[in-house]
Amino acid sequence: MTRISSLAANNALVNQLLRTQTRLFNLQTQVSSEKVSQDYSGIAVQSQRLLNLENTTSNLKQFIQNNEQMDTRLNVSGTVVDAIRTTIDDFRKNLDVYSQGATKDETRVKTIQDDAFRALKSIEDYLNTDIDGRYLFSGARVDTQPVSFGLSTVANFQSTYDGARVSIPTTRDAQLEDFSFNKRSDTNAANWLQFERDQGATGVSRVTASSSEFSNVTVGSTITISGTGGVNDGTFEVTAVAGTTIDIKTEQLTDEAATPVTLSYQDPNNVNNTITLNSSVSFTRATDTIAFSSGDALTGVPVGTKITIAGAAVGPPTNNGSFTVKTAGANLVVESKRFTDQGTGGAPYFTFTTAANNLSFVDGGASADTITAPANTFQDASGAALVAGLKLTIAGTGTANDGNAYTIASVSADKSTVTLVTTDAVTAAANQNGTVSTTKAAGTVASNSYYSGDAITLTHRVSSDRDFEFDINAIDPAFEKAIRGIKLILQGTFGTEGGLDQNAQRIDQAKFMVLSSLNRAVGGTPPFGTELVGNVDQMQIDLAFDQVLVQNTNRLHTDFIGFLDASVADVENVDPLETITRLLDDQRALEASFQALARIGQLSLVNFL
Repeated sequence: MTRISSLAANNALVNQLLRTQTRLFNLQTQVSSEKVSQDYSGIAVQSQRLLNLENTTSNLKQFIQNNEQMDTRLNVSGTVVDAIRTTIDDFRKNLDVYSQGATKDETRVKTIQDDAFRALKSIEDYLNTDIDGRYLFSGARVDTQPVSFGLSTVANFQSTYDGARVSIPTTRDAQLEDFSFNKRSDTNAANWLQFERDQGATGVSRVTASSSEFSNVTVGSTITISGTGGVNDGTFEVTAVAGTTIDIKTEQLTDEAATPVTLSYQDPNNVNNTITLNSSVSFTRATDTIAFSSGDALTGVPVGTKITIAGAAVGPPTNNGSFTVKTAGANLVVESKRFTDQGTGGAPYFTFTTAANNLSFVDGGASADTITAPANTFQDASGAALVAGLKLTIAGTGTANDGNAYTIASVSADKSTVTLVTTDAVTAAANQNGTVSTTKAAGTVASNSYYSGDAITLTHRVSSDRDFEFDINAIDPAFEKAIRGIKLILQGTFGTEGGLDQNAQRIDQAKFMVLSSLNRAVGGTPPFGTELVGNVDQMQIDLAFDQVLVQNTNRLHTDFIGFLDASVADVENVDPLETITRLLDDQRALEASFQALARIGQLSLVNFL
C-alpha cells in the first residue's frame, strides 16, 4: 500500500466537510428567509417569549378589526341620529309656524298633519337602518327589523286613532305595551272572555277574563280584540284595569225620551263661529240615533261634525258631551265605541239546540271521540269554525254526556264535526236532541308596540381592560318622546270631536314632547307626568365619545403592535451583514477543505521513493 491517507482520516475529513456544508446551507436559508430558524426548535431558548409576543400581537389585531367594525357602526349610527334630529327639528319648526296662525283652518291642519306623517315615515326608515346584516337600533335582536308604525296613509292612521274614542297613548308605558292573550292561563280554555256593553249601568263597556291575564295592562294603552266572530273585534283604548277586567273608553248614547237640549257645533262656513240649536230630541242607544222632536231642526248639521250636547239628564250615564255625526238628516246618527254583550248568560258565545235528532256522540275507540251535527253548526257569529281549546257543554240529551264539558281539538271543514282532545271521552249516542253551548267568548286581546327589538345593552370591548356599552335602540326616550309627540298631532280628522282643530291643547303637548326629545334642558311641566331622561343632544355626545374612544384605542393598539413587531424581529430575524459574512467565510472554508481533501487523496509514498 503506497497511499498515505487512511480510511479513518479520510472519513474524518469528509464528516468535517459535511458539517461545514450543513452550516453553509443553514446560513443560505437564513440569508434567503432573513429568519434565524424555520421552526421554534432553532430558537428554543426564546421560543416562549416569542409565542407570547405573537399571541399578544394577534389579540391586538383582532381588537383592531372589531373596533373598526364598531367604528363603522358608530359612524352610521351618528349619521342616522343626525338625520333624525333634523327631521324632528324640522317638524318642530313647522309646528311653531302652525301654532302661531289659524289653528282651525282646514288647509293648515292638513299641512301640519301631512308634515307629521312624513316625519314619522322618515323616523321609521332611519330607525330601521342596517349595516352588514345587523339592524343598529334593535338591541340584541340584530336580525329583527325594529320599528313599524303601521303607516300607510293619513286617513288610515286616523281611522284607528280618531282622537276621541281611541287616542294615541300619552305615556311611554302605554305606547310600548306589548302582549297577546287568547286563553285562560290556568286551564288553557279558549272560551275565557265576557263582554258587557254597559257594565253596571255606568255607561262603560268592559271585558272580563276568567283569570288574571289583565293585571299588568297599562291604562291608556291601545288594545286590539279579534276572534270574537266579528261581534267585538276592533281597536279600543284602555281606561281602567282591575286584574281580570279592562274598561275601555266608551262613547255611546243613553236611552232617553224627548227632552229639550242645546246642540252646538262649529259653523262649517266660519270656523270661528259656533252654531247653537235649541231642540227637543230623544236618544236611542241601540241605533246611536238622536231623533228630532221639536224646536230647531237638525238638518243643517254636516256629516263628520263634532256636536256638543247640554241639558240632557245628568246621569251617569248621560247624553251630555261631545259626539261625531256619522249620518246627517232630520235625525242624527252618531259614531259610537262600545262592546256588544257577548259571553254572558243572556248572550252566550255559541249555542246549538236541536229537536231534529241530528246530534250524535261518537266513541272513536283508539282515536279521538267526536261530536257531529248538521253542516255549518260549529261556527261563530262570523261563520268561522270554532277555535281549538273551546269547551262545549252538553245539556238536554238525556245521555251521560249531559253536564259534561268537552274541549275542541279541531273542527271539520264543513263545520259539522268536532274532534275532541284525546283526554275527553263521550258516551256514544246517535241521533239525539239537545243543546251544545259555551257561554264565555273566545277571542284574542292584544297590544302591539311599534318596537320589535329588545332592551338588552350591548357591550363592546375595545381592549383587554376597557369596554363601553352601546344602549341606543328605537325605544330610547330621545326617539320615543318625539314619536309620541308627532303622533299627537297626526291623530283625528279635521272637524270631528277628535280632530286637531277641536283639541288645541295637543299643540303645546306635542311641542314639549318634541323639545324634550331634542334638548337636555326644557322649560315647563311635562304634560303627561314625569318622563324618562333622554335626548338627542346627549345621544350625539355619547356617540362622539365612543367614536373617539374606539379610534384612540386603535391608534394605541397599532403603536403597540409596532413595538411588538420590533421585539419579534429581534428574536426571529438575522443580522444580514453578520450572516452574509459568516456565509462567505464558510464558503471559503468549504472550498479550501475540498481542495485539501483532493490534494491529500493524491499523496502517495511512491512520490517519495
